[in-house]
Amino acid sequence: MIAVAVNLAAGGFYAVLVLLVRDELGAGAIGFGVLLAVGALGSVIAGTVAGRLTSGVQRRAAVQLVAPVAAVCFGVVAAARDVVTVGVAMIVFSFVVTVANVVMVSLRQLLAPGEMLGRVMAVHRFFCWGSLPIGAVLAGFVGEFWGVREAIAVCGISALVLGLATGFPLLRLRSGDFDPSLPSPA
Repeated sequence: MIAVAVNLAAGGFYAVLVLLVRDELGAGAIGFGVLLAVGALGSVIAGTVAGRLTSGVQRRAAVQLVAPVAAVCFGVVAAARDVVTVGVAMIVFSFVVTVANVVMVSLRQLLAPGEMLGRVMAVHRFFCWGSLPIGAVLAGFVGEFWGVREAIAVCGISALVLGLATGFPLLRLRSGDFDPSLPSPA
């Protein structure tokens, strides 16, 4: 459910980001495209790192930190006065989200019984992908009434609040619970 919370916020963020970049930072269409490409560097870097996170402590940290770090990144973007700051925040955001996605999908594949894996993944995808347009619509309403920066700030707040709320049950788990190679406690 953390992924759904972050996707809800990310859907809103990306829906109004173009307005911030175009109207308030003056980067134009080409600048927006370059900004998205620069932001994707975080995912590329994460792709080289994520597979090395094999301990329960590392996996737990990746899952638990994704929503708070996303919230900080959105807050930085909401306050940014230049495209470089936005680009750096987007690199960090895409890095953290990609690492968390790799860890969460890997754990889901390892922990779900083989005969249930397709259904587990389908339900996960339904909620994760379904939250993106909902976030976009909500951020659009906030942006229309309060402003683009405010909409991005609300995305950050929602990532933090919903991420912590949905991730709260993880606090009861031990780091060993994030390591499927260890035997389960009886």
